[in-house]
Amino acid sequence: MQETRDQSQQCTRRFGSRCAPTVRAWLFVLALVPLGRGVETARAPYPDDALTPIYRAAAEHILNATEDARGNCIVFGAGTGRLAWRLAESQRFRVLGVEENSEAVMAGRKALHAADLYGTQITLQAGTLTNLRYRDYAAAVVVSDAIITDGRCPGSAAEMFRMVRPDGGIALIGQPPNCPKRLPRKHLESWLRDGGLTYQITDDARGIWARVERGPLPGAGEWTHNLADIGNTACSGDTRTSSTVVPLWFGAPGPAVMTDRHWRPQAPLYKNGRLFVAGDDRIICTDAYNGARLWERNVPNSSRIAMMRDAGFLALAPDSLYVAVGARCLKLDVVTGQTMAEFTVPAKDREWGYIATDGNDLFGSAQKVGASYTAARTGRGAVGNQLGRGNDRSVITSTSLFCLDRQTGKLRWTYDGKSAIANAAICA
Repeated sequence: MQETRDQSQQCTRRFGSRCAPTVRAWLFVLALVPLGRGVETARAPYPDDALTPIYRAAAEHILNATEDARGNCIVFGAGTGRLAWRLAESQRFRVLGVEENSEAVMAGRKALHAADLYGTQITLQAGTLTNLRYRDYAAAVVVSDAIITDGRCPGSAAEMFRMVRPDGGIALIGQPPNCPKRLPRKHLESWLRDGGLTYQITDDARGIWARVERGPLPGAGEWTHNLADIGNTACSGDTRTSSTVVPLWFGAPGPAVMTDRHWRPQAPLYKNGRLFVAGDDRIICTDAYNGARLWERNVPNSSRIAMMRDAGFLALAPDSLYVAVGARCLKLDVVTGQTMAEFTVPAKDREWGYIATDGNDLFGSAQKVGASYTAARTGRGAVGNQLGRGNDRSVITSTSLFCLDRQTGKLRWTYDGKSAIANAAICA
């Protein structure tokens, strides 16, 4: 352990933060800088030469072809970092370039440092491209600079693909037109076959590109409601169980923005590779496989606590995250965190209590205003701690149940409970 601590202190910055090496691999401690901040374009770190339009075309194609992908991007065979810089300019990615030529790495670092761009969303490291030092699934997107400049496929295709995260991670390997050294298609296909990969190749006016995607892990489960599902089973359905547990990443969001766990807050939700964490009056979305923060947004007065006496305030569908706060339900885009719609409780002088979704249905309950315990209402001091902790809490109840169309908000039905309905007891 002392060796690991010493190495961690000497570790260069990665994705704007530090990474801690272990004997077998490197674990990630990811940046606190949100995506969309940290890259300034006032000064270009590289010369305006014959390669400039080629890199511009390559980056443009990669960004268009990877659509909604965000988070970590690895440039496999990064050269001096020119493609890494172009991709980081989009502010969609934190980019790590890995290159075997240490002189190229130093030259790239120098250029990026001079432009005040290095270390926040772009870093370069020297490494062996047949045996990288990183854990599996480290990136949402993997590309290569070496193919653009040298017309060659670097390292091992299998090692490259090991970095691609499940649930939609993409490796996009190729080059645009007019590169100084043309990549023969047969060489690209041979490299991919040697790696045992299933791929799609396009060879047209945009250049030659191979696309390899990683789907969901077989047997992986999900956790879409506070107690796993609308049945409150507390079971993810994950069949990938093993006696061996290996951490893939650690770090943010950390305790500073979290509701004290002793207050029994909402459980994190997971589906399709995204992890949704309810923080202190905020929602944080991270890449579940490598910890990259994808988005964060404030939702005032949303931090519901005392879950052992109440229902969760989050419900997750494939395309939307539903957040119950006050009398409203916010429908958030899982990719961007933006509000897609806002629904209200179909009852006068009531707040949204229970929340769940299944298919195109959005279920809810109407409860009295101020019924649920929240961190904001409870307070932050010693009195707040006393109120928020422990099991001696009142059971939170509702007066009616209802169902909406989760896309349009149209009311489908309501049920008057006549008396109290315990939020924690509602399930389907």
